[in-house]
Amino acid sequence: MWATNAEALIPRHWLEASITHGCAYGHLPRSVWRRLRVDRASLAFYADVVRGIRPASEHARTWALRYLSWSGDRKYRPLILDAARSGVPGLVPVPEALPLPGGMPARDYNVPYRALLELGLFLFESEEARTIVLQAARNDTSEYTRRAAILALARANTPWARQILRETALEALDEYTRARVARALAHLACERGTVFVESYGVEGQDYSKCQRPREYP
Repeated sequence: MWATNAEALIPRHWLEASITHGCAYGHLPRSVWRRLRVDRASLAFYADVVRGIRPASEHARTWALRYLSWSGDRKYRPLILDAARSGVPGLVPVPEALPLPGGMPARDYNVPYRALLELGLFLFESEEARTIVLQAARNDTSEYTRRAAILALARANTPWARQILRETALEALDEYTRARVARALAHLACERGTVFVESYGVEGQDYSKCQRPREYP
């Protein structure tokens, strides 16, 4: 009921569940996560999680950062920029997850990786974001740094980002990243305030397009 009533307060346990492994985003009802990523109270909660004001695991902080980006609210751009500069992009264990077959711990991307990827939303308007992503895309010592930056460029798909992608040697990157770049470049460039969102039908129809954050998926 609260998900469809903007005047109703969001229960605290729903906010906490929304950044918990196995319960975040895709495991929530559509009406719930649509409300979570636009409500001022929930966004303030996520901002406190990213800043470390509310203690949370690295996994939870990456999910909180995603919601801030998906809101499209520009006031969180400085926080996402700071997060992108906060360390080296990479993987961290997911503390709530069961081990994978063979005893290996389940892993997820850390906050710097996720923040670097989410900077794709701001490349059209922010020189600082462009500088960070360009430097990361040219990084030849960190696989995850470069991968996140290339994916950010493909996600932004702005004229500037497309030019950088065309000038960048991608042979050393993984197949998934190269394919994302190819699919982005096969579409038209995105305008300010939108990012390239991939969407495909059950029979392979390509519904991918540039969309504003609050409009997808």
